[in-house]
Amino acid sequence: MKEPDLLIKCKTILLNVHSISTVFEKNTIIEDETNDLIELKLQCEDHPQKKIILLDVGQEKICTKRLACESCIDIHPSLHYKSITYVHSQWKQVLQKRQENMNKNLESMQQKVESIKNMLQQMQKSINQQFVESIQKLTSKFNQYGIQVDEVQKKIKISWKKLSQEDISKIAEELSKIDQPSIFDDPLLHEYTTQDNQVNKIVQDILLSLQESQATQFNQLNPFIKGQLLQKMEKQLQGTYAGLNQLGYTLKDIDIQKKGKNQNQNLSQEKNQFTYEIIQESVIKQYQICCAVAFNRDCSLVAVGCDKQIKLYEFKQGRIKLIQLLSEHQNIVTTLNFMRKANQLISGSFSDAQIIIWLMNQKNQWICLQKLNGHSKGISCLILNNNEDLIISGSLDKTIKFWVKKNNWVCQQTITDHQKDVNALSLNEKQNRLISCSDENYILIIGFSKKSKKWIVKSRIIIETFGIRLCFINDNLFTYQPHQNDQLHVIEIDNSNRKYFKTKVVQVKFSQKDCQCLFPQQYIKQKCLLINKNGQYINLLKKNQNDEFEIGQFIEYQTSSIYGCMSDDGEYLITWDDNSKDIQIRKYQEK
Repeated sequence: MKEPDLLIKCKTILLNVHSISTVFEKNTIIEDETNDLIELKLQCEDHPQKKIILLDVGQEKICTKRLACESCIDIHPSLHYKSITYVHSQWKQVLQKRQENMNKNLESMQQKVESIKNMLQQMQKSINQQFVESIQKLTSKFNQYGIQVDEVQKKIKISWKKLSQEDISKIAEELSKIDQPSIFDDPLLHEYTTQDNQVNKIVQDILLSLQESQATQFNQLNPFIKGQLLQKMEKQLQGTYAGLNQLGYTLKDIDIQKKGKNQNQNLSQEKNQFTYEIIQESVIKQYQICCAVAFNRDCSLVAVGCDKQIKLYEFKQGRIKLIQLLSEHQNIVTTLNFMRKANQLISGSFSDAQIIIWLMNQKNQWICLQKLNGHSKGISCLILNNNEDLIISGSLDKTIKFWVKKNNWVCQQTITDHQKDVNALSLNEKQNRLISCSDENYILIIGFSKKSKKWIVKSRIIIETFGIRLCFINDNLFTYQPHQNDQLHVIEIDNSNRKYFKTKVVQVKFSQKDCQCLFPQQYIKQKCLLINKNGQYINLLKKNQNDEFEIGQFIEYQTSSIYGCMSDDGEYLITWDDNSKDIQIRKYQEK
């Protein structure tokens, strides 16, 4: 397999640089004996019978020539005349300094070249290793498929006389459908499609892995070339993503603006004097899709779902450092929740419909503690009660499941009242009321019965437009975001008659772009702040004492595929979007 053109060009440049050093080595100072011989033969041009004995070294020449004999001194007297011996000594010092500086530059160049060569060799080794692993995976997939084809071909070639009565009956049944085109289909068509998709996924993974690996290496090379290479590489990477989209990858809008545009709009400057400012030094390029983010209780850790892996980062004062990679999920990670009382992490994923409980062991390493299987389709939302003995999960299989902690986590109850994908879940402060929304025009109100120890659907709130986000503010108030709508609904519960009514409508920023349910609403009680993602905007709303909401700031991105969360204290907002491909951290600032 050929090396990338960029590596070949770099090697050529380095070889040329090496050849320069041989030129430096040949340029040595002229020996003293040669200078002495030249000094003895110098004759004055104006007075040929006399030797040059002095040199004019003044900044301004005394006459047209700087060489002087005895007669020249009488004609043009000056204090700037110096003897040949003095000038020769001074010149030797100049040449010596020049050579010292030249040798320093040579040594500096050699060190730089060696460093770059080592980095390029590491890149080459890493790239070759990734190619080898990908080729092995591709070969393995093909061999598996080939074995299945061979087995089917053996069955096809069985002599007619050796067929059983059951085999003949099946043939007759299939021939009864001779008029249907599908009778001629490849008997392994489903397996072919599966293997073809897996092959495409291997190609996508190697390209993404190469891009991430190269970005890391070029960050190390960047100090040598002052950022020029990184700028060029970034353009090349964006071009490559266009090709990935043709393979069916889920990334979108690659060629739009580089970073999410922070509008920092303060719509009520007298009341809402705050803003979330991006920490430029903390921006991290992440090319794999990130659908879930979570802070732990003290903001010392951040978990980021990167495709089907979970990256764990150490978090200090807005800076993050990768410390561990978790790889148990088989598909895109869609939900992440840290427990507040225990060092445990809960993750949910898409196609494998699996929930995993992770535990930090005594060596401060996260390990898989338990896998929860029960949903038939992807996990779309997940919450945890305050006691951390109940997990509630919503899924694309239209169900809500309640998992309780005994010796292990087990599914205790399933609610099937939704007829479409479950989009969001939220518990009230007393932890006895659950609300949920789906791709349907109603919100479910689910209460906990102390008598039966079960969760029961109490009522439905009929709404005009299905919603993708909701969040309890307190026991009797929650917010609801209809899909592709510029209004946020504030809904109040009347405890006297158990009725629900929309008390307020808040204007929020939105776009016509489609919006996904991931990135749930979040209410930060400490700051009376609601974070509400809507289309390509993140709306940050402040609540006053009258339970009225106003937008304090909105952040606009060039895509609606934005994912993230806020820390429990509201000090930090972390996001990833599929336009910039950056993990961005913003810090709360009061004005």
